Amino acid sequence: MNRSYILALAIALFLSTGAANAQTPRAPAEATPSNAQIVRNFDLIAFGNEYREEKHTTVRKWAIPVRIAIMTEGYPNWSKMSADYPDYLEEDVTRQIADLAAITGHPIELYFSPKKAKKFGIAKGFDINKATLYLFYMPTAKLPEAMAPFFKNDPREVERLIFSVEAVERKKKLKPGEKADLKGSTCFATIHTQGSEIRAVAVGVPAEHPRDVIRTCIIEELTQVMGLPNDSESVSPSIFNDRSPYVDLTEHDKFLLKILYDPRMKVGTPRAEAAKIAATVMQELRPSR
Repeated sequence: MNRSYILALAIALFLSTGAANAQTPRAPAEATPSNAQIVRNFDLIAFGNEYREEKHTTVRKWAIPVRIAIMTEGYPNWSKMSADYPDYLEEDVTRQIADLAAITGHPIELYFSPKKAKKFGIAKGFDINKATLYLFYMPTAKLPEAMAPFFKNDPREVERLIFSVEAVERKKKLKPGEKADLKGSTCFATIHTQGSEIRAVAVGVPAEHPRDVIRTCIIEELTQVMGLPNDSESVSPSIFNDRSPYVDLTEHDKFLLKILYDPRMKVGTPRAEAAKIAATVMQELRPSR
């Protein structure tokens, strides 16, 4: 049975005036935690749930290749989707793909983008349905309808992730012909699994965000949908902490990814066994730490 885990990752960084032109600040230097702390943090991030109190009981990760498709205005007709989006979007996606592939050893690629299609054409035998991760980049108002197929065909479910509850309620009370003035401030994702295996992901990135926010969205979302969906204020130095100043993956975060994609950490590994494997992996990566 497929299950969908919703990750509404609130990203409020850089939304002040002039943020689009600001340089990404450097986070202060902070020591990487001990091996024991990293194993504890792996348990928190891999098995926790940011929006529910219950814990997941098994490891959830990809077994199939991650093939990313960038979806823009014109979707669902992929052959007519707009290539008129900032170059940095694709650059940031490509850079994060390279980082994640190098850290995890898992096959990840940019399978489709309108810019690639415009520049190089479509390869023979291409099938958009072979993509496994769909990254939707378009104006906020168009995301609910575009992403509804990943949310039980209910655009309202997407709206609840993008907008505040109050804003959605205001929209319901609009008179015919009135337009909603809704401004979203989050990037978000939904993970679909078969058992404990991640099989498909949809990521929403509102196009109104400035460049630094887009970059933050891509780094956080693409990392978390690898199978590390939780956030915790007790985890540091890390991007898996909403109060953290870190934008790029820290050494700590790379350790979590290496643990998750170690060959001994199988899809569906029970939580208790996963902790033992994590401890073994860390001892091999950093003996006597």
